[in-house]
Amino acid sequence: EPSKAPQIFKQYPEYATHIYQICGLIGMHLNDQENADDRSSSKDPLQEKADQLLQNPMIRQALMDPEIQQIMTECASSPGKFRQYATHPIHGPKLKLLHDSGLLQLQ
Repeated sequence: EPSKAPQIFKQYPEYATHIYQICGLIGMHLNDQENADDRSSSKDPLQEKADQLLQNPMIRQALMDPEIQQIMTECASSPGKFRQYATHPIHGPKLKLLHDSGLLQLQ
């Protein structure tokens, strides 16, 4: 019987602390699960924004372009490279599109 647990644990104080901690962790986990269920019913605003952006075929094409992926990787490690690629006749417009949509940020 759970109602007798506090009386039993009083006899073993060295275990009581651990049991209470475990019960607290289980309770927090159950609350987190309940909150996760609530969140799954309403879409995350960030996910909604991503879904909206990916509906644009030009954005999808730019993100899937292996050369653009390579350029974004280079620009992440060397921001000065962006200026070089921004003037490129093929890559420049794609990079501008990604930048304007908020998917590519300059620092």
